[in-house]
Amino acid sequence: MSAGDKRLLCGSLFNMSNVYLTSGIKYGTDFLVYLGPPKNFHSSFILNSTAGLDFKTIVALTRISSSTKKDFVTVLYDKTLVFVRFNRFFV
Repeated sequence: MSAGDKRLLCGSLFNMSNVYLTSGIKYGTDFLVYLGPPKNFHSSFILNSTAGLDFKTIVALTRISSSTKKDFVTVLYDKTLVFVRFNRFFV
């Protein structure tokens, strides 16, 4: 499956779920996910739907998302879609 196909599949799945997606390029990822209209809500997640991830990339995107009060979500493609959510918490 090509990167463009993955983005389209992921985008259409989230659009059917009544959430809002905008470009995530500012954060180095594919999408920002909003649980309501972007004018009224803070984005809850940054979503990576295309890139293969190594440990350093996961750590970097988790730190970026944490510093902006978001969680990082990536999609794994197999026979089904698997969404993996990463977050950092502070004690």
